[in-house]
Amino acid sequence: MSMIKRIITKFLGGNKYILKIKNIGKKSRIGLLHNILNGKYIEIGEGTSIGRYSKLHCYDNNNNIKYSPSIKIGNNCMIGQNFSIMSADSVIIQDNVLMASYITIVNENHGMNAEEENFYKRQPLTAAPILIKEGAWIGERCCVLPGVTIGKRSIIGSGSIVTKSVPDYCIAVGNPARIIKKWDFETHSWKNVKDN
Repeated sequence: MSMIKRIITKFLGGNKYILKIKNIGKKSRIGLLHNILNGKYIEIGEGTSIGRYSKLHCYDNNNNIKYSPSIKIGNNCMIGQNFSIMSADSVIIQDNVLMASYITIVNENHGMNAEEENFYKRQPLTAAPILIKEGAWIGERCCVLPGVTIGKRSIIGSGSIVTKSVPDYCIAVGNPARIIKKWDFETHSWKNVKDN
């Protein structure tokens, strides 16, 4: 390894794999001790910060899947430490998204056929895309599961497990997450939503 590469990898947290990320925008950073798999499928916009101990993994055809993995994180996002994305399909995080620490975003899962000769760990992965829209805020220790869209400026309460999509301008909490408030543009305030 050349002297220049050693300096760069030390500056980037001692992980040479960050050099293989497809694109990292200006003034963006990933904290120390990160873990990146298949960086050729990962793009990070400008001015985005991702905390230390983060994991960005894309699983491609080597993992016996039929999907196209990708992770696209927009501009000016602020993401805490111990952030994890496991992707076998597309994960798109739009601009100005705020995420606390210990958040997991996973759009893939092992097969779950109980009659299959292979055990679950050997069954082909299934996957569905995830979209987190502009300006959303996801609280501490949340988990976002395959096929979910989180709407523009929506908020996900700490500890929530998001199994279904959340519309724009809503607050969702719980396990599984359910919508409890929606922004009212007439009164300029959050209004309670009846049980759904």
